[in-house]
Amino acid sequence: LVGEISHGTSFMVVHDWILTENYYVVPKNPARFNPPGLAAFLSGLAQGTEVFRMAEDTPCAFLLIPRSGTGEVKEIPVD
Repeated sequence: LVGEISHGTSFMVVHDWILTENYYVVPKNPARFNPPGLAAFLSGLAQGTEVFRMAEDTPCAFLLIPRSGTGEVKEIPVD
């Protein structure tokens, strides 16, 4: 472990990220927890993707997390 950085943000689902020379680039896909989807998933009636719903009214962003372990996380909004 090189360092630790904390950053507060809204709920998001992370499954992909990009590694550059200086940053971890994490797409912030805004989502909402879907309790009925969790129940269906746990009972074997739905796929895991049903546990979340995209929050289409919330903008997306990219989080730039410094690889150095120091500095601030930058949140870059996108359309």
